[in-house]
Amino acid sequence: MGMAETENLAKLELLLKEVLNRLEKLEELILTHIEDPTMRLALELAMSFQIPVLRATQIALRISNVFLKERGKGSHQLSHIDDPRYGKKVHERV
Repeated sequence: MGMAETENLAKLELLLKEVLNRLEKLEELILTHIEDPTMRLALELAMSFQIPVLRATQIALRISNVFLKERGKGSHQLSHIDDPRYGKKVHERV
């Protein structure tokens, strides 16, 4: 390999590192702005395991449903909580 090829490979490596760095920052930015925990989980699954977002969403919804079923086994009372996303009181299982 000649000197020019070696220099080009070094430049390419630096560019790839910069792209990866920017992608990681973008990933963090996206995850901090998504409020829905199921969608956050779906995106984290998709990015961590490199699976399609649709498949990750299906998995996240299944996990969410199992969690809600387990959580719902307790009291079936509904409490009123203030949800800032909607600006009104919403029902939540206790």
